[in-house]
Amino acid sequence: MESIATLDAISYLGNLYRENHMLDAAEELYKRAIEGKKKVVGVEHLSTLDSLHDLAILYASNDRLTEAQELFQSVLKAYEKINGMEHKLTVGVTHDLGRLYRLQGNLPDATRLLERAVDANEKIYGPDHAQTLVALYNLALVFQDRGSLRLAEKYFRNALTGLECEYGCSHHLPRQVQESLDSIESVRKLKEVDLSQAP
Repeated sequence: MESIATLDAISYLGNLYRENHMLDAAEELYKRAIEGKKKVVGVEHLSTLDSLHDLAILYASNDRLTEAQELFQSVLKAYEKINGMEHKLTVGVTHDLGRLYRLQGNLPDATRLLERAVDANEKIYGPDHAQTLVALYNLALVFQDRGSLRLAEKYFRNALTGLECEYGCSHHLPRQVQESLDSIESVRKLKEVDLSQAP
């Protein structure tokens, strides 16, 4: 039987493979680590849950959304039981599941979870921390999807200001937020043109 240290190392290697887009190899390593951890420390040990969370992220990035949802929900339930609702690990999975719900078109649940993630991140890290700002950006995307463009724009601008202070204007995160703002501006201009051409 492999030690927990060895199994953690296997899971970390899975992370490296995932980051380098070697998804099949990463999945194999995660599953090996998870099965080993279940035997050594149990399914609700934080180390096992961490590897399950990593596997859920891999599934989400590989468009295996149903499998990802099941794992995120399972890990979130366990983290809530072990750590409470406002622990940083719980909040991280809450954020990930909210993003997944948006990809699935489940905007009400995405809104609920991402609002919860923003509020909890503000309490844990403060309103100007990158974790809070990224959650706010993802919440803004949901409001954009729902057609609530004024609210989406407000959140995009708040996120952009903070992320530019944190990373600078050339970093990919502020650029993504700026692109979202630009898309809202494009929609607004198209509406203006349509109104001007209306009989």
